Amino acid sequence: MLLFLFQSSLEGAGWMTDNVRIAAAIMTGFTVWTLVLCLMTLAASAWVKRKFLAGALVMGTFFVSKAMAAAINAVLLTAWGDVLNLGGLIATLWAHLFGIDSPTQIPLTVTLFVLAAFCGFCLWLLARKVRAYEVVR
Repeated sequence: MLLFLFQSSLEGAGWMTDNVRIAAAIMTGFTVWTLVLCLMTLAASAWVKRKFLAGALVMGTFFVSKAMAAAINAVLLTAWGDVLNLGGLIATLWAHLFGIDSPTQIPLTVTLFVLAAFCGFCLWLLARKVRAYEVVR
């Protein structure tokens, strides 16, 4: 966003109004990416007590989901295995936001649905593990 604002200050208001879609894409993409990562990290750290294992679980989620997607695509001769690839879904979202060719063949509506379902699953995991309690002074 700093680069976008810097470019706008150099080019003038006309450039900013012509390219406001770029700013909206940056803000939307980073908001979704932050939401997905935060919920996944919180859910992993709530269920796994060791810091190292929680970090490995988060990192492993990306590697395992990509490997599973590739295996499903190869075995079933389809492109719908990419629905399981979390990194690919985020890349697809970014591509749609910026109006460029998508790295996967998954439509935007399916991408948004799967990302929302993943966030919902992480929220469900958090709700099951983390319980609020009242502290009385």
